[in-house]
Amino acid sequence: MILHVYGIKDRATNSFSAPMFMVSPGQAMRVFGDEFNRRADDNIYNKHPEDYDVYDLGIFSTDSGRFSPVDDVVLFVRASDLIIKE
Repeated sequence: MILHVYGIKDRATNSFSAPMFMVSPGQAMRVFGDEFNRRADDNIYNKHPEDYDVYDLGIFSTDSGRFSPVDDVVLFVRASDLIIKE
């Protein structure tokens, strides 16, 4: 199986989170959208969505164990673009 690899970049610290593996880009949009919109005191993504961007880092094969990074990390979505305005 091929998994897509994503990382959340914190603009304030200029650093990436540990990679996250998703079955598809659609699943990634749903998971990140749900998390960025989850209202909780401990959810820094929801408190500061302007500070976070999700990047496509590559793919990972569960069959071969091979990670194939992209040549340059590619912006997938900005957290602020996924926030649902009430």
